[in-house]
Amino acid sequence: MNNFDIAIFVCLLCYGSVIGFEHEHSSTYFRGLKNTNERRCRLYWLYTETGHGDEETLECEILLKGRVRRLELQGLSEEWLAKNKGNIVSSESELEAPKMEIDTNSTIEGRDPFAFNVQNLIVSDDSIVVQRSEVHEEEERYQRRLESRTMGKKEAIVLRVGTTDSKPPLDAKELSNQVFGTYIDSQNVQSRMDACSYGQLNISPSNAIGIDGVYDINLDLTTSENDKYGRAVVNAALDQLRTQVGDDLTKKFDHIMICVPSGVKPFIGYAWRNDFLSVYYDSWCGSLTTKMHEIGHNMGLIHSGEGDCPRCGHADYSGLMGQVYPEADGPIMCFNGPKSWQLGWYKAKHVSVNPLEQDWEGQIVGIADYGAILNSPNYHVIVELPSPKRNLAYYISLNRKAGINSDTKEGGDQVMITTQFTQKGDGGASNLEAKLNSNGEYYITDFDKSGQNVMITVNSISMTDSLLVADVSIVRQRVSLELDPQPKPPTHRPTSRPTSRPTPRPTSRPTASPVGKSSGDMFSGLRIKPDAAYSSPSYCESFGSVAECSKERRRCIWDDKKDSCLKKFKRVKKSKSRKNAGRIRSAKR
Repeated sequence: MNNFDIAIFVCLLCYGSVIGFEHEHSSTYFRGLKNTNERRCRLYWLYTETGHGDEETLECEILLKGRVRRLELQGLSEEWLAKNKGNIVSSESELEAPKMEIDTNSTIEGRDPFAFNVQNLIVSDDSIVVQRSEVHEEEERYQRRLESRTMGKKEAIVLRVGTTDSKPPLDAKELSNQVFGTYIDSQNVQSRMDACSYGQLNISPSNAIGIDGVYDINLDLTTSENDKYGRAVVNAALDQLRTQVGDDLTKKFDHIMICVPSGVKPFIGYAWRNDFLSVYYDSWCGSLTTKMHEIGHNMGLIHSGEGDCPRCGHADYSGLMGQVYPEADGPIMCFNGPKSWQLGWYKAKHVSVNPLEQDWEGQIVGIADYGAILNSPNYHVIVELPSPKRNLAYYISLNRKAGINSDTKEGGDQVMITTQFTQKGDGGASNLEAKLNSNGEYYITDFDKSGQNVMITVNSISMTDSLLVADVSIVRQRVSLELDPQPKPPTHRPTSRPTSRPTPRPTSRPTASPVGKSSGDMFSGLRIKPDAAYSSPSYCESFGSVAECSKERRRCIWDDKKDSCLKKFKRVKKSKSRKNAGRIRSAKR
C-alpha cells in the first residue's frame, strides 16, 4: 500500500493553521509534522465520575478529517503537569507542541479510526502552554467571563442516544420533565439552578431542534465495552447533530447534555470544564445531582473533597460538587462555600478579610437565608481569607440545613471551614477542613507564610429574628519563628479513637459527630456511632463507594484489589504535603 498524506487541521479558532501528517506503516497512522510554524490545539480539562473515584484528564481539541475531536494528551510527564497545571485555563489556554502524533492504538479494533474513536494525541515535554491574549485579563474581566457561564438565560438540549443494539435511556418526556420541569416536576435541573442562584441562572429548553428540549439520535453502530466511557458514541452523536444545526454548536446551545445507552464501558457522568458538553451513562441521566454536578464543571467548578485519603476528592457531602446520588428528585442542596463564592450568586454578602492587617468579627447566615438578608448590612454569607503565598484561600460559611439546602448530607447547621486552591483564571479543588459548633475554634498556623497564627472562633450559633446566625471572630496571634522556621505540628488533634475520659470542656452528652478537624488530619471528619453498630462483620462491607468507606476509616479501609470496603483498618502514612496545618479545639453547643 502506497504512502499518502492526510491533512489535519488543528482547531485554533483564531489561527486556523494546517498540520500535515505523513502516513507510515507503523503502530500509528501518522508521524511527523511539516509545512507549518504553528502547532497548537485548544486545551480542556475533563472530569469523569467513574463510580470508583474520579479522573482528571487533559485533552486537546483538533479537527480530524473535518470532524471535531477532543483527544487525551499522552507523553507528558508528571513533572510537566505539576509545573504547568496552574497556568492552564480550560477552554482558553492552548498547547504548542513541536510534534503531535495521533495514537490509533487507542481505537476500537475494526472501526474507522477517523470516524469516531481516536482517543489519544501524543506530545512531549517540549510542549508549552500558550495563553491567548484574553486569558491575560484583569479581575473585572474575569468576573464578566465567569458571569457569562453562571448567570442569565442558558438554552440547553438533551441528546437521547440509541444504537442498533442498545435503546436510549429513559423516556423523552421523562427526560424533559427531569431537566426542564416541562410536565410539572417540581424538582428538576432548571428549578434547582434557579433556586440556588436566586433567579440569576435560568436553564431553558432549546427550540433549535427536538421537542421540549430533547432530541432523539439513533446511531447505525453497535456499542462496545472497549468504548471508554462511550466516547465513540458521543462523537458520532455530535457529528449527527452538526449535520442538522451546523458545525458551530456553541451558536445554538449553551449546554448539550448527552445520555449514552448501556453497552459501553460504564461510568456515571463527565463534563469538560468551562464548556457546554456533559455526558451521562444510562439511568444516571435521570439523576438530579449528577446533572447539577456535571453542569457545575461546565461552569468552571472542580470537585469538593475532605481529608487526605487517596480517593477523597468527592468526600465533602455538604454540596453538589462532592458525592452524587441516583435519585431523580433530590437530595435538595446547593454548593459549598468556595464554590458559592466562585459562582458569584451571593456576592452582595461576600466579605474578604486579611487577618494579618486587622481582626474581624461578624454574623454569618446560610445561603438558604440569603434572600432574607439582602437589605441588612449586618449579615454576611461567605467570608474569604486569601492566602496567595500558599495559592489557596480559606472560606467560612454556615451550612444552613433548610430551604434550598434542606438535604445537605454533612455539617448541617454548622460553621464550615473550607480551603480552595487557586490557579490561573479559576478556582481549584476544595477541601473541607473543619465543621464547628458554638465555641468551636480552628487554628491556622503560619498563615500565608507570615509567621503569625490565625484563630477562627465560633462564638455562638443561635436563632435571631427567625434566622440561624453564627457569630464568628477572626484573630491573629503573633508567633516568633526565628528559632524554628518550620510550622510545628498540631499539639491538639482529634483522637484516632474515642477517649476514655471527658474532653477538656465536658459536654452534656457524647458528640454525635466531630465538630472540627485539623488541616490535613486523616482521622477527622469521622461519623461517630455506638460501638454496637460495628459488631456486624458486614458493617464496612455495606459501604459501596470509596468516599463512603473513607468516612468510616476509623474502622474500615477500602481495598482496591477486592474493590470493596473491609473492616480491618491499616494505618496509612499521612501526607506531608499540607504544610499549612491547622489545629482545632471545639465544644458541643
